[in-house]
Amino acid sequence: MNTPNTGNRAQNPATVETALLAAVSQYSQLQEHFILGRLYRCDNLTIVDCSIVIEEAEKLIATLQTLKQALKDRAATEQATQPDQAADELDALEPEQRQTTTGFNINPPRRHSLAEIMQEQAQQRGLEPMPLESELLLKRIKDGGYSGQYLADAFLSAYRTNQPFPHGLGGLIKLDAEAFRLFHEILHIRFIRGWNDDDLYQLEQRVIALVGGAQ
Repeated sequence: MNTPNTGNRAQNPATVETALLAAVSQYSQLQEHFILGRLYRCDNLTIVDCSIVIEEAEKLIATLQTLKQALKDRAATEQATQPDQAADELDALEPEQRQTTTGFNINPPRRHSLAEIMQEQAQQRGLEPMPLESELLLKRIKDGGYSGQYLADAFLSAYRTNQPFPHGLGGLIKLDAEAFRLFHEILHIRFIRGWNDDDLYQLEQRVIALVGGAQ
């Protein structure tokens, strides 16, 4: 019997499949010879030799079947690990190389928090927004005078964005340091983190009540 070569070429599943088919075919032929030999009472030695070859063929077929299954399992394992290997190779690339390789920017800019955005805007404006001292503002408006009216009108105009400010900005020079600070705080009422429109509305109504006018 011509035994198929299961050396280096056996690493190829197609070669193993071919060898397996050849072995099965030869095994079938040997079985036929063996049966015919017994039927026609051939020489005992020939029958014994034939049975030995058949036994060897059965071992070869079993070996080829095992090798075929092993190659099949290895191919499945390699196919399963390919996506992970590709991902590792992609992770090793620099952002510019990733974009060139994939055609997409898979490393988008980091998202900034609201606090970071507001801090960046404050830096761009060149000043730090100051929270409004509501009770102090109401006190100064209640005290009256030029600064009281100036601050009241400034707040009403800042809250109602379509309401004109009836004073010139040059009037700031007439304000004391505290009123000047309150004016800047009024400008920042919607630039402070956590500002609430309901709170501003309630403050507006209190300011209106102090200056005497319905809005």
